[in-house]
Amino acid sequence: MVALDQLKRTFFDECSELLQQIEAGLTDIREGQSTDDTINAVFRGVHSVKGGAGMFGFDALVEFAHVFETVLDCIRRGSLAALFGCASAAGGLGAAVFASISATTHPFVEIT
Repeated sequence: MVALDQLKRTFFDECSELLQQIEAGLTDIREGQSTDDTINAVFRGVHSVKGGAGMFGFDALVEFAHVFETVLDCIRRGSLAALFGCASAAGGLGAAVFASISATTHPFVEIT
């Protein structure tokens, strides 16, 4: 059980770093300073969060990240313009990560 708790803590630490990178990339997109590499980096960050979330059964986070990836993929293909609302999506991803943290670290919630 202790090993699983440590893995989750590591996942949340990595999410924090990834969210900072995602936010920086989305800021560049919003300000019109992005390149294909920027969009790809944001996509990879979201994909990494989704993969870890799936491993721990954080289904709501996985679903949100999947939708976020779909939007980013549309932007990459040019079928959707990068909108200012992307920054709000990063906030939503962050909120979902932190909700997962709260659910797993609350003293009355059993971590399985």
